[in-house]
Amino acid sequence: MLHEHVDTANKQPEKNGVNNLFRKHGSTLFRSHWQVETSDINFQLVPGLQPGHFYAWIVVNGIMHKIPLKIPRVFYLNSKAPITEDFPGRRVKKILPHGKPNYNLIEVVITEEQFRAESKKFAALLADPEIEGIYETKVPLEFHAIVQLGCVCKLDKAVKHKNADDGWNLNELHMKTTTECSYLEQSITYFYLYHSLSDGRAIYVIYFPRSTISVVVVNPFQNKELSSSILEKQFHEACQTLGIERPTKGNITFKLEYVRSIEAGVKILQSTLLEYRHQHPQPAIAIIEYPGFQATKSGIRILQEFPCVTIPCNASDCNYQALGWQVTAGKISMQRCAASSQWFMERVLLSRYAHVPFGNIELDKLLFTADVFFSRALRDQQQSFASSLSLSFCSKILLEIVSQVLWISDDGIPDFGGIYEGETCFVDEVRLLK
Repeated sequence: MLHEHVDTANKQPEKNGVNNLFRKHGSTLFRSHWQVETSDINFQLVPGLQPGHFYAWIVVNGIMHKIPLKIPRVFYLNSKAPITEDFPGRRVKKILPHGKPNYNLIEVVITEEQFRAESKKFAALLADPEIEGIYETKVPLEFHAIVQLGCVCKLDKAVKHKNADDGWNLNELHMKTTTECSYLEQSITYFYLYHSLSDGRAIYVIYFPRSTISVVVVNPFQNKELSSSILEKQFHEACQTLGIERPTKGNITFKLEYVRSIEAGVKILQSTLLEYRHQHPQPAIAIIEYPGFQATKSGIRILQEFPCVTIPCNASDCNYQALGWQVTAGKISMQRCAASSQWFMERVLLSRYAHVPFGNIELDKLLFTADVFFSRALRDQQQSFASSLSLSFCSKILLEIVSQVLWISDDGIPDFGGIYEGETCFVDEVRLLK
């Protein structure tokens, strides 16, 4: 199911908001380039209920949409024997890993549901001596889409009459460079949700930059050690330590509430974000630093209205001391709030540089960015094949664009056609193992 979406200013979202929004802004979707923001995470591209079905958060002309997107499974079968014409695929020329010979390489494009249903048959094919290998069966679908689309894309003109409610297929979208179309050049709103807990005690913080910091302290006992003035002082000190411009005193409103249970704290988060959603209909991203967020997300249903990007939690934040824990937890939370703006801007810059949707950058951002760059380079690589043609007194060199098959996989082990080729590690790692 799709959730309600941003409507025009000063109007309440309708129950069937997505359909109304698509009908109202359908022509805009077709004409404009899309900035892909995120799947759930978390970005970005968010998995749907069925295999191969995703949702993509996009921004078109300042309006945020959540669209259905179908990503097919594309793989390559290398057969030593000629392939019959009725085989579901087309013959292609690609360079295989480790310089393996390209016999009859067939590109097969099927739905993810079909691929999973026929998985046993594909495994049996690997035992056939006529089949050299089956490639790219382990490439994550999200990664396949990110490599192909990047963070800015545009609809194919051929699908302009398609019903927008049905969503789109991956091959109906085309990448646009960030030179052609800027990515997040205009300031986009975000809010930051922080949470830490220990033995029934907890602290929740919602930070709306340049506006409000709402703090909810969960304390089963009576003592109250924090105040709005203490939190304000801690936040200003954190900004000074990080070298961030401190907001003018009074520009940010600090709100503090005490409750006795986790459930009560979650209800306050829900109501606070619901109020924000109605008052600020413009596109916004939720930055989440929250242990066990996926398990408790159902309690904060309003977050389904936003693309959510998670920050890895610091385990030490949840090591509350027995006495004076509230002031310490409050100080740490204010430090995290102050640092969130730096994290946000760094992520935007990395998204532009790597041409990757803001919310789809993985935990190991350097390795992930390198994987994306390398995969795109392999697919776009130009290889020269010399073919001497005696034309009276000269010979010409024919140049053919031939891309390479990827060997990236979802388990970290290179996929060389479905055949295991031993441990992959550096020489010094082998020596350490010995």
